[in-house]
Amino acid sequence: MKIFRKTLCILSVVAAALCSCERSADTIPVSGEQGGDASGRTARMTFGLSAADMRTSALGAAEGRSTVDEDALKNLWVLQFDGATDASKLLFCEYYDASMIGVNDTTDDDSKKSYSLSVALYETSGDTKIYFVANVGSDRFQKFSAGDSSVDSDVTLGSFEASTLAFASEAAVSADGVLPMIGSYKGSSVIASGTVQMKRLVAKISFSFSIDVPGTEKFTPSRVSLRSAASCTRFSAPAVPTGTTGLYPDAASSDNFINYPAVSVSGTGSFTYTWYVPENLRGVVAGLEPSEKGSENAPAGSTFIEIGGDYQRGSALTDVTYTIYLGENASTDFNVVRNYHYTVSSTIKGLNSRDLRVVVDRGVDAGQYVDGIWE
Repeated sequence: MKIFRKTLCILSVVAAALCSCERSADTIPVSGEQGGDASGRTARMTFGLSAADMRTSALGAAEGRSTVDEDALKNLWVLQFDGATDASKLLFCEYYDASMIGVNDTTDDDSKKSYSLSVALYETSGDTKIYFVANVGSDRFQKFSAGDSSVDSDVTLGSFEASTLAFASEAAVSADGVLPMIGSYKGSSVIASGTVQMKRLVAKISFSFSIDVPGTEKFTPSRVSLRSAASCTRFSAPAVPTGTTGLYPDAASSDNFINYPAVSVSGTGSFTYTWYVPENLRGVVAGLEPSEKGSENAPAGSTFIEIGGDYQRGSALTDVTYTIYLGENASTDFNVVRNYHYTVSSTIKGLNSRDLRVVVDRGVDAGQYVDGIWE
């Protein structure tokens, strides 16, 4: 058997890939066991893996890293297809836990971890495509393996890319303190080296707010929550919509969205929160001003942050809810894109009955958000 050793350097959260000859899924040689049965796979590649930077979109200052290890590869599935078209068949599906993923270098919190993985692959005469899916657990693709009686004999590249990863709760998004990631390689299976970049399947939301209302008034926050987060994401990234069509996921099904638990707030000063959310592509509504980016104009299913509390003006005490819809900007964009870090910094400065993003008890709107500041 001729063995090829290849090295792929991977930058960011990354992965590399290869594909090979046609082989029916009912003979896929892996049953979730690490390394699996490599019979027939005559090419071997060593992949270099490291975590990619998140793209950033900021409405205010950035904040520090959370307790989630955003760059770690705790476990990894490798799926090789016999080509690079939608009809290409799955050749094998293999699981690796942390003990089989080499750590190339130990770094401090300010540096990227680097990993390596040696994988036996099938050789192909033309292009192949390989997917690397990280941090989704050991049972995610068990049905694709030979040891499972429910194996799907018709798994194709197109069907895999259109399939989804579901999240039942906020905790599921960052289970075990890591984030789900994906990377792919398309090209020859007989090259000496290659690079594959892995991206996080979720976005990071960093939110902070402070209070600076007139001296004769007082706002006492009691709760903060993130609402209408997507509960699923496709393995292959959908196109980011630039209008109001091609939105993902489908807003017609309430099962596609979840509300994260509200966080109790007490005290005064500044408040900071971090969430991880699956991408939620709600499009762009042209012509909106910042004060119009509220529930009346937001596409159904848009993700938003709520700040609730009591607002006191004179002897009147009113329950107020400030809402901030996420997106690339403070006015027209409602897209939350995978592998993005959204930073929102706000100051609550009072009430304004003309603003659509703040609801005061009986449904009267109040507040104005300009350049990260509520006025």
